[in-house]
Amino acid sequence: MTSPDVRADRKSLHNAQRAIIEAYSNLASGLQLPEKDARPLEGEQAPPPRPAAAPVREAAAPRRGVRARAWIPAVAVLLCAGILGAWMLNGPSRDVPKALIGTWSTTHADFAGREVVIGADSITLRNVLAGSSTHAITRVQQSVVEGARHVAISYEEGGGLQRLELVMPTDGAAGFSLARPKGVTWQHPSR
Repeated sequence: MTSPDVRADRKSLHNAQRAIIEAYSNLASGLQLPEKDARPLEGEQAPPPRPAAAPVREAAAPRRGVRARAWIPAVAVLLCAGILGAWMLNGPSRDVPKALIGTWSTTHADFAGREVVIGADSITLRNVLAGSSTHAITRVQQSVVEGARHVAISYEEGGGLQRLELVMPTDGAAGFSLARPKGVTWQHPSR
């Protein structure tokens, strides 16, 4: 037979084991660990199985409205890039009106010996005394003001941008006049 001291020691050891197992079980359920087969202690029946923890839900798929809105910024960026690219490729308008292409001179005394040669993409300013200078046309702007067609031809000269403003009559008359100084009419020498 066993002595009462030995029985008391076994009982306290049994209670300590039980407390440790219960602590670990609580920790495992708190961490949602899968449950192992519980082994009963000596002289004990197996505990009833615990209900299985709820399965971890997968991340919900984004709602259709959120996904649909995600492509809007991408389309906006592509649209802006396309517009900017088209503007950079084409650049500002440099279309010189066909009626202006050719060599022009005037009989005005202040501009004696001078000619303006306007091409599709360049402008040449000739002076009998000083020579000539040719410049690439960078921009052509056109508008109609008070029955006259205004054409502004921009070109680079000496590192700066120059602008020659012409006024063409819309009634079909040949020639043009400068916007400044007014009243100086330029004609084709052959006409």
